[in-house]
Amino acid sequence: MSFVKPHLLSYELLNYLQYWGWCKHQYRETYKDTFKEAKIAMHKSLDACPVDVIQQFFNRSWRFMDAYQEGLTGCAAEWAVKKQKSHRRIAECTGP
Repeated sequence: MSFVKPHLLSYELLNYLQYWGWCKHQYRETYKDTFKEAKIAMHKSLDACPVDVIQQFFNRSWRFMDAYQEGLTGCAAEWAVKKQKSHRRIAECTGP
């Protein structure tokens, strides 16, 4: 098994970036008037992410890994993950 440097991985495989994006969205939705309120809002948004949302990030990453292992890349992998997200794995590609 070969290891890839983290900066070469795609966004959908990095769960912590998905979590960070979710937290940033929550933080930006909160009104903040002072720096102290901003610090409090930051901590609240980091703690607000439910476990089931984090599990969804991991499931999405697993579906992308499965798509990449099947040989799909780019838009084809995105389409397969979006289309087949109710299944446990991406269906095998069958040619015409």
